Order: sequence, then C-alpha cells, then structure tokens
Amino acid sequence: MMRAGRLDRRVTLQRPTDVQDASGTVTQTWADAADVWAGRRDPRGREYVAAQALQAEVETLYTIRHHDDAVPTPRWRLIDGGRVYDIRSVAEIGRREGYELRCTADPNV
Repeated sequence: MMRAGRLDRRVTLQRPTDVQDASGTVTQTWADAADVWAGRRDPRGREYVAAQALQAEVETLYTIRHHDDAVPTPRWRLIDGGRVYDIRSVAEIGRREGYELRCTADPNV
C-alpha cells in the first residue's frame, strides 16, 4: 500500500486534446485530467549535444496513486508548481496501486 505521507505535493495531470474552431481548423491544446497528490524524488540534470548545440534537461520521478478516471500515458504532461514536465514513461506500481512517472522539463523555463 502506498503511504500518504510520501505524497506531499499537489500536481495536475494534463492530456492533449484537439479543438476545432469555427473555420474547421484543428489545433492541439491541453486539458486538465486530474489534480492528484504526488511524491517527488530529487531531479537529476542531464546535458546532451543535439544539432551541434549543448542542451540541458531536468529529469524527475513522480509517484502517484492509481486513478480509474486518469491513467497517465507518455503523451501526457504534469504541472508542478508552475513548471511543466513532459511524461516520458509510466511504470505501474503493484496492481492498480499507483504509477511511477519519469518526467523531464526544460531547466530554463
């Protein structure tokens, strides 16, 4: 069983949704899927070279309880304290107990 004391921050899970305007143009936007309690493990910074430029990325692990109405996928994102994290992978913890979300964020934002 997941301990409540370790889930000490409130985060928002968002999923991508398509919105069609009056002219028929479809654009992708983000919709809140759920506000959940989460535990966070200290981030690790990572630097890598892409397109001949040094890039930086912050990786963080979040743990959340299972929610029938909001099961995150790697297409979703997580908002914590105003910072936007892209969910890179989702690992199930136990059977319908919870999830470990491996997330990344731009450290400059």
